Amino acid sequence: MTPAIVHLIGFPAAGKYTVAQELAHRANTHLVVIDNHFTANVIFGVIDIDGVKPVPDEVWDRVEEVREAVFTTIETLSPPEWSFVFTNVLTEGEPRDAAAVTRLNELATTTNRRYAPVRLHCHVDELVNRIVSEERKRRLKWIDPDGVRRYATERELINVDAYDPLDLDVTHSSPENTAATILEHLSRR
Repeated sequence: MTPAIVHLIGFPAAGKYTVAQELAHRANTHLVVIDNHFTANVIFGVIDIDGVKPVPDEVWDRVEEVREAVFTTIETLSPPEWSFVFTNVLTEGEPRDAAAVTRLNELATTTNRRYAPVRLHCHVDELVNRIVSEERKRRLKWIDPDGVRRYATERELINVDAYDPLDLDVTHSSPENTAATILEHLSRR
């Protein structure tokens, strides 16, 4: 696999982290998983986050500072042959979300990696079934079924068509099959 910035985008509980882990396991190269909680939990761990009540808006500025430190470290210190898989919940019409896509594309460009966005689509009923897992609670993730149902029905995933994304319906797909499809896609580019 050519060094890449793989970007898994999907609603909460779509399986982004699980697929990212499977990608790292199956990749024939060093692939580092940097899911959204890799950076967010540095901040979430020092405030009162329970996975149900709303996260204060100013928290995201602090999380962004942590993410930027990770990006700068990749740009300046990471071996050039390494690949990275990032995960995010990004929706259309949110300036911060659009900026995240732009920044990851810039990271890929400045480090001679290709940017490979993958949108993971999952039926809302399945998201609601998955959202209440103990693993999600331990990782300080959103675990409110009603909130996630509202969020996923009122919004749409960010449009990344300008970056030639891969779109996958993961409602009934195993993480292994999803990872295999992504790796096959990456090998053709």
